[in-house]
Amino acid sequence: GILLMRNLANGRVYSQMAAGVKKQVRDSILRCIDDKNRQIRITFGNILATIAKLEKGNGPWLGFLAKNLANPNLLIQDSTMIVVESLMEDCGEELLKAHPQELQMLMQKVVEKMKSNNEEIRHMAIS
Repeated sequence: GILLMRNLANGRVYSQMAAGVKKQVRDSILRCIDDKNRQIRITFGNILATIAKLEKGNGPWLGFLAKNLANPNLLIQDSTMIVVESLMEDCGEELLKAHPQELQMLMQKVVEKMKSNNEEIRHMAIS
């Protein structure tokens, strides 16, 4: 995961990947979003956030994240909150300008998580 994240971070590697390879990377990561190991979820969450940033939020990212926050699986919610946190820190203003409605929908889901029965999810939503 770290090797992939480092190679994606500067954007040069990702921008040169064929569309099919990009899809394969995304699909492979998405299959691991509910891993039981939190450190792995954090790594995958950071990779997903990096890809979403490189794609400037274009594509299904914001809707995908909102859908995952509604998922009853707490592992998926946790990974999704990691991605949302990273995205908002790094490119929240860009996303607001480019995708205001989708971002509003996502933020509504984050606000709902402030009432979660899970302490970690609630903490992430408030932070």
